[in-house]
Amino acid sequence: MGLLNALSNNRRKLTGRSGNGGTGISGYLIFRYIVFGALPILFILQFYYIPSSFNSAVSVEPVDQQHEVKPSPHISVSETATVMGMATGYGTGVFKSFVGSLRRSGFKGNIILGVSPEINSESRAFLSSRNVTMKTIKTTPCTYKIERDSCAKEYPDIKLRWSRFPLIRDWLQECEACTGPVLITDVRDTFFQDDPFGVGAPIVEGLQVFEENPIQTTMHWLIDVPVKACKGISIDKPMLCSGSTIGTRDAMIKYLERMYEEMKAWISEPKCRMFKGNGDDQSIHNYLYYTGQFPYA
Repeated sequence: MGLLNALSNNRRKLTGRSGNGGTGISGYLIFRYIVFGALPILFILQFYYIPSSFNSAVSVEPVDQQHEVKPSPHISVSETATVMGMATGYGTGVFKSFVGSLRRSGFKGNIILGVSPEINSESRAFLSSRNVTMKTIKTTPCTYKIERDSCAKEYPDIKLRWSRFPLIRDWLQECEACTGPVLITDVRDTFFQDDPFGVGAPIVEGLQVFEENPIQTTMHWLIDVPVKACKGISIDKPMLCSGSTIGTRDAMIKYLERMYEEMKAWISEPKCRMFKGNGDDQSIHNYLYYTGQFPYA
């Protein structure tokens, strides 16, 4: 707590999220890049309480290229930045928490959300008033025919919960104004206390991925069971979260494309698509990173 208290006065922005499979937090925490030992860490600093289980976040680079991620004290890239997420099945309260807090923070950039065809008029009006681009998620029967659930119309070849990766890639490529850095994050359990791309925010270079609670490793069943079944290997490393990722536009598109490529490979193999619960996109995310397939991260 001494370290937390000493650093809390230097807070930069606030985002809070809870992870899949009980591995995340319940609460909202302040992130800031600091150096802890030799490792650059986007460290969780302070809120009104520190829960017993909380996420940490790491800007990860190849081991021989790690360096401190430095804040940019005089430059804002907010107007060209983009915040993206999937927001199907949510009510107006969730949109007010996520979008409302983001706009109140001073964020002037693009917000692109995937929404249900049945989104209510109140929610649609609120999002329109906050200049949010809404992308309607339409469904169709899956082509791989192993689940009862429908698939995204554009991507019937992968699980519906996986389709956010190629869909967000498509939306990002279509957006001519989205030239700056990109944040993809969960919507329901995230809010903002400051502009994530405003003056003083960390400079975004390449792709930056986030760790779960430091006690969680890839030996957790959420990662180990699917990866071992599919690839025949076990990885004992800090668990990375696939729910929040930051990067430059080019790095983000490469990341989303690589995730989709791997998802198509997994869905083609019965031993890889066996996992029925939520969270196997995190299995793929961790597998690809720790086998060196995100060289730009």
